[in-house]
Amino acid sequence: MMEKCQQTITRRSRGFASTALCLALVIGCQEEANRVYPAAGKVVFSDGSPAKFGIIEFRSLSAEPIVARGKIEPSGSFQVKTSGKPGLVAGMHQVVILQVIGDPSSRRGTIHRHGREVAKEYRSYDTSDLTVEVSADGDNYFNLEVDAN
Repeated sequence: MMEKCQQTITRRSRGFASTALCLALVIGCQEEANRVYPAAGKVVFSDGSPAKFGIIEFRSLSAEPIVARGKIEPSGSFQVKTSGKPGLVAGMHQVVILQVIGDPSSRRGTIHRHGREVAKEYRSYDTSDLTVEVSADGDNYFNLEVDAN
């Protein structure tokens, strides 16, 4: 009876060890797939002047797209975060630029000098032709040239 009990415990231990190993491999693969690499850049118009405001958004072209965002500073520069972590996942990404223009008359006479708008085509993944490739071992600094509205 004691021998039978020891065999059952040994089989359960092996089963548990196999399950734990598989789980560790799956989690490790997911972490590697979602690993981010530092990414930054600048958005400029064709004349070289910066796009001074907005949100830049990157969507990975993977089976399960991952979206990352960054704020465009007055210099045109941006840094990107994915789920709060600085950087982008490796691979190809589509890029859109989102700008919200308020009605200056609704701001009690405040005049905002935020610069030119980017062309409307960059507002949607369906129409934007901006793409970048993020490398695990390269310089992920992107100079993005856009047309004005």
